[in-house]
Order: sequence, then structure tokens, then C-alpha cells
Amino acid sequence: MIGACTLLVGGIGVSNIMYVVVEERTREIGVKMAVGAKPGFILGQFLAETLTLTAAGGLLGFLITLLVVAVFPAQLDEFVGTPEASPAVIATTTCCWA
Repeated sequence: MIGACTLLVGGIGVSNIMYVVVEERTREIGVKMAVGAKPGFILGQFLAETLTLTAAGGLLGFLITLLVVAVFPAQLDEFVGTPEASPAVIATTTCCWA
């Protein structure tokens, strides 16, 4: 029950954020088109922005994981065993999400 309520509240929050972003971006696209930007340029800009943010978030996640594994191995050993982040696992994970 708690999990269902958490998902419901999270879904409402995400949908509100998406609504605001879409409303804001609609105005931005309108302004760009009004000053003469081609649709392909606008789409390319949004695509580049999305890929950059996704890559930066993924890289930050990997760095935080490596930091936690390096700094807290004794504390984590009790709960999850000896933590280790191998390059093969990192590469596989990156390829699966890319």
C-alpha cells in the first residue's frame, strides 16, 4: 500500500514537471521559429541537449558508485558482500542503456 501511494505521488509530481517543461519549451520553439530557425536545427538542438544531460547523469552516477565502493567497502560488506565495480560490468551497463 505504501509503495502504491509512493508511486502515485511520484507519478503526479513527474507529470506536473513534464507539463511545465512542455509549456516552457513550446514558447521557446515558437520564438526560435519566429526568428527563422529551421525545424531540423531546433530538433537537433533538443536532441544534443538531451544526450548531453543523459551522458552527464550517467557519468555522475558511475563516479558516485565508484566513490562509494572505494570509500565504504567495510560498511557495505555487511549488507551486500564485497562491493566491486569492474570495468566489464560498467561497459556492459553503458552499452545496454546506450
